Amino acid sequence: MTPEPLPELSKVPLAVNLVRSDEPRKLITAAVQTTPPITRLYAVPPGTPKDRVRTLQKSFIDTMKDPDFLAEAKKSNLEIDPPSGDEAGKAIDSLFHLEPALVAKMKTILLGD
Repeated sequence: MTPEPLPELSKVPLAVNLVRSDEPRKLITAAVQTTPPITRLYAVPPGTPKDRVRTLQKSFIDTMKDPDFLAEAKKSNLEIDPPSGDEAGKAIDSLFHLEPALVAKMKTILLGD
């Protein structure tokens, strides 16, 4: 269900490559591949000055690279691989540009009738 093959599972096909038509491919992309980078977001309110947003993003990424933080994460068997603010923004933006019919189909699949 990942957008790219995992190195340790390089011979396992991607789900998106197993479907035979465009609609299921779009559903997999939107519902499964786009959402992981944004499932644990930190957000600020609209209108937050860009310099503050960049400071928060840089601080977060610096923390994710901090040797002491990474050592503690490793002790807890936690994988640290956060998306950048730009990656998360692109993922969110792509969801707002989904075709209405695809959104309706996804709603039916996820929530039922």
